[in-house]
Amino acid sequence: MLRFFCATNYCGLLDAQHCRDRQVIATLEGERDAAVAQAAALAEDNARLRAELEKAREGTAFYMGLYCDAAAKLRRGAQAAVAASDGVALRELVTGKTVKGEVTR
Repeated sequence: MLRFFCATNYCGLLDAQHCRDRQVIATLEGERDAAVAQAAALAEDNARLRAELEKAREGTAFYMGLYCDAAAKLRRGAQAAVAASDGVALRELVTGKTVKGEVTR
């Protein structure tokens, strides 16, 4: 078998470039796979957070309803207290008494 040796070593250069290209391809494939896995994890996390947000919104609506009911009861109670204090003030103006039998003037 006859072997010819190249004086320019162009074949060795091409072989080295090919080896480097295979390494780059392997590195890029690994990075791609990692990015795909990260995207899948982020999508799963996003879905979980959206579900939590929806639960929170439903809970917020429920508790807002409870708050509004309680506030309405307090408002009615406060109006009754104001009406009662208005009655006391009216008694003071008319009779000059704060409590039955007492005179303030």
